[in-house]
Amino acid sequence: MLLTSSFTALGFGLVYGALVFRFKSVGPLNSVLQFALLGLSGIFYPVSSLPGPLYSAALAIPFTYVADLLRFYAMGHPTALPLDIEWAALLAYTLGLVAAGVALLGAIEKN
Repeated sequence: MLLTSSFTALGFGLVYGALVFRFKSVGPLNSVLQFALLGLSGIFYPVSSLPGPLYSAALAIPFTYVADLLRFYAMGHPTALPLDIEWAALLAYTLGLVAAGVALLGAIEKN
């Protein structure tokens, strides 16, 4: 679980790094991302307690699945989605973020 979440963070970092290289000034983006990731990913509370639209937005954040799966394995708290679907979503996000990050950084470095 922790190894997978490390690769998720790596992929996100690669994508974010590509944005930093491209736009140079990412202060506002950093503030928005920090608020959205911490506020919506369920790090401090289960995302199942969020109202409808916010719950849907939380499911679009890969770190939601990291927090939800860690909460499940550490405390036995039920997951927001079935366990196999959460694992599949986390793995898909991880592979997608790493691939996108490597591709974006490569393209920006060539430019």
